[in-house]
Amino acid sequence: MDADVIAAMAHWPDVPACYGWLALDRRGRWRMRDDACQRLGLPGELIGNATLRGFIDRNYLRDAAGAWFFQNGPQRVYVLLEAAPLVLFAHPGDAGPRLVTHNGLAVSRLDRAAFDDAGRLWLVTEHGPGIVDDRDLAALVDCLVDADGSAPDPDRLAERCAAAPTGLRLRLAGAELPLEIVAAADAGASFGFIADPSPADPA
Repeated sequence: MDADVIAAMAHWPDVPACYGWLALDRRGRWRMRDDACQRLGLPGELIGNATLRGFIDRNYLRDAAGAWFFQNGPQRVYVLLEAAPLVLFAHPGDAGPRLVTHNGLAVSRLDRAAFDDAGRLWLVTEHGPGIVDDRDLAALVDCLVDADGSAPDPDRLAERCAAAPTGLRLRLAGAELPLEIVAAADAGASFGFIADPSPADPA
């Protein structure tokens, strides 16, 4: 968190939180949602200013209840999540793909891996739960192995990733994890986050 943000929080500790105005889409892009967007249920306008995006990225956090927010000076701006708290991107690396979050954090630890029934790959990282950007899924195919460590049959891979138990394991970021199946509708409960925070949520 930025030092000036920490100072502002200490100076003005009781600023009411803001809800509904900021969203994170499934591509890891920040969107601003004005009154009209909120009223009509629209995703909002992409934030194009790189300085503002960087400020949000650095001050993006979660509370004890699993709601994610941007600490804007003394005010918490809670984030509407289109898909997940984090969007993960895979980059080539010497020892296999490297994962980086949408807000620029390198992933060094994985605790869970799962596919949902919408075809999204979920990974629980040291930074929180996220989905892998679907354009990067192909880069992770070689990280899937059978229980005995052998490469799975590529012709049956899609079928196995959609059925529980998959019998597959994911080798990535120094971990080897069983590949679970979760229901997309249950992702928030399964991974411990609130997709659409409101003032009624427990702190």
